[in-house]
Amino acid sequence: MNKAEVLERAETARAALDRLLVEVGEARMEQPGVEDDWTVKDILAHIMAYDRWTAAQLNAAREGRQATPQEEYGLDAPPPGADTTDLDARNAALRDYYQDAPLAEIIGGAEHALTLLVTAIEALDDAQLADPAFMNWSETLTTAQCIGMQTWEHYEAHEPVLRAWMLRDEGLGG
Repeated sequence: MNKAEVLERAETARAALDRLLVEVGEARMEQPGVEDDWTVKDILAHIMAYDRWTAAQLNAAREGRQATPQEEYGLDAPPPGADTTDLDARNAALRDYYQDAPLAEIIGGAEHALTLLVTAIEALDDAQLADPAFMNWSETLTTAQCIGMQTWEHYEAHEPVLRAWMLRDEGLGG
């Protein structure tokens, strides 16, 4: 997969997610119960955090160094508990950290994180995208595939949950 294809897949999937968020509307973004007690805002903050983290990892790999917490989270240190490799614990820690942030801050942060991510992808070349060793995330998956897991596959994974919640919230679903 070349850079143009990676960018198109990521941007197309994110545009679909953004359209869904418009359907939800800001007035409902802080209602609990989307997934367990998570809100749409919690899910958007989760996506924001992973977009920003992925951009930081890509930039650091391109420059041959470790990403800093400032790049990864915009903070001097990771949010408490977010530096674990246990994804459930990491997701819970990120949710806890961002839960009290104002909705406008999360929406703006998500837009900024997407810009950082697109810029990081644009800075890569096709050889880096095809190289499993570039990111050291997997021995077999290419960088493009790893980006896909963090972007279009991640966005698409949240879509059915959001749609099911919208149907329940509107009294149209089980």
